[in-house]
Amino acid sequence: MKVFLITLCMIVLAMFPACEEDVVGTVLPSTPATHRILFSLQGSYNGENVWDLFTVAESGGDLQRITNSHVYSYNLQWSADAASIYYHNFGFDSGYLYRCNQDGTNQLNLTQSTLARHHNPKRFSISADGKRIAYIASTEEGWHLFILEDDHLKQLTRGEWDVQSLAWSPVNDNLIAFSQFISHRRSRLVFANISNGDIQELVSEEAAFRDGIEWSPDGSRIAFTDRRDRNIFIVDFNSRLITQFTSNEPNDYSPNWSPDGRKIAFVRYFGLDHTQLVVKGVDDGLESVLFDTEHALHAPAWAPHGKSIAFIESIEGWYSLLVIERDGSNLRRLTSEGQDVISAGVVWSPVPIP
Repeated sequence: MKVFLITLCMIVLAMFPACEEDVVGTVLPSTPATHRILFSLQGSYNGENVWDLFTVAESGGDLQRITNSHVYSYNLQWSADAASIYYHNFGFDSGYLYRCNQDGTNQLNLTQSTLARHHNPKRFSISADGKRIAYIASTEEGWHLFILEDDHLKQLTRGEWDVQSLAWSPVNDNLIAFSQFISHRRSRLVFANISNGDIQELVSEEAAFRDGIEWSPDGSRIAFTDRRDRNIFIVDFNSRLITQFTSNEPNDYSPNWSPDGRKIAFVRYFGLDHTQLVVKGVDDGLESVLFDTEHALHAPAWAPHGKSIAFIESIEGWYSLLVIERDGSNLRRLTSEGQDVISAGVVWSPVPIP
């Protein structure tokens, strides 16, 4: 009888196997972590007309709304650990700077108390250690550079030369590069040492207006667009040597370094009906066209893993977010028709997010 009961129990157990999720201590399968892309969107979402920040998985789908307060922002940045998002609300509340958690919770106005005399900062950049915020704001003299650290505000530039663009060094939290507009077709590229306030010139004021300042990942070089020559240049930070990276009749702009610093992605504009997304080797000069279209392209951005590039395509007035592999394969559109992505604000999370 005992043998019979044991055999019967084994048969029953075989017929009804235990479910792993019911076993204490069993690790359940979870959604794999993935890099997410942060952007500002205006248009239709779940039957509602929105104007807010969103993130989307790099593979497409899983569109998540981050803000719910009519945020219009073309300047966005993740913290180094992707736990926080920084953004500039340009449209509805005098341009304050905010920080929130990656899921949109804990919205914090960072500049409400310090902006009493500085109207509408138009661009900002966060230092790599997250302790300093640099931003450009309007004063009675013009647009100038300010540094905010621990609620202490310091004005870094003064005078009649407007600050146009800025970018922190990725390896030195005391160094920030920015451009100053002097007059029509004249500007200069400079850098400042925040620790002592020293400002030095990288590129002479005799050159044309510069935009799109992009540090190389190792902090040794800066790529920028020269609006007079309509091409991309690279300046070595230590030697001050300037190299013309592109030399074409079309307009090359929006340079973005690959994570390993070996390539630069950029937009090549031939005219109203012809634009390309191009990748070029920094040392070997080899070019590859990843995407060729009759529509305008904007803001290419390498994924931190270096395998993909996100960019924006303008089709009949709508700005769509796309991702393509570095070899030109697997093109995918991550936003739908009727969803308008602000063309200057597309940022990858530095690390994968579960």
